[in-house]
Amino acid sequence: MFIQGSKSGKFADVNDDLMVKADSVSRTKDNFINGETGKVWSLTFRSVDPVGANDTFLYLKNTGAEALRITDIRLSSTVTGIAYVKKVSGTPVYVGETAVSPISRRTSKSPVLQATVNTDTDITGLTDDGDYFPMALSADQQAHLRTSSNIIIDPGGAIAIEWDTATGVLTGAVSVVENGII
Repeated sequence: MFIQGSKSGKFADVNDDLMVKADSVSRTKDNFINGETGKVWSLTFRSVDPVGANDTFLYLKNTGAEALRITDIRLSSTVTGIAYVKKVSGTPVYVGETAVSPISRRTSKSPVLQATVNTDTDITGLTDDGDYFPMALSADQQAHLRTSSNIIIDPGGAIAIEWDTATGVLTGAVSVVENGII
């Protein structure tokens, strides 16, 4: 059997183990999506100070028609504690929310992230549907959560981040990719 290119007419070489000899370059899926559409965003927030222990300080809901993927979360705090990344449902109730402005990681494109993303000192009204990950934070050091499976937020789905400690000022970034290109 021969493998022949339809445009070039050239044949592929096969080694003694019956494998096609080829060189390739691979890109991560989010790198490819960013290059094609710019639909990779940083959701950054600064100096959020939850009122008390076990307060939810970040809420993200997918309001679009495509799945969203969280690939990374980076957090730092002025004190040691644990941030819980949670699946949630319900309607958030805010004390005085601050909208997070998504920024595309492609400077030449300006796609709109179809999501509600807010921070607050104590977001209530949500039902805790389970923990995805705990993130242990040491004072004044950045913790970085990477997940190869991603957290996939389907249309209408939501996540939140809860802080377990009664003190601490939090700063961070959530990396989000729209899953429209496969």
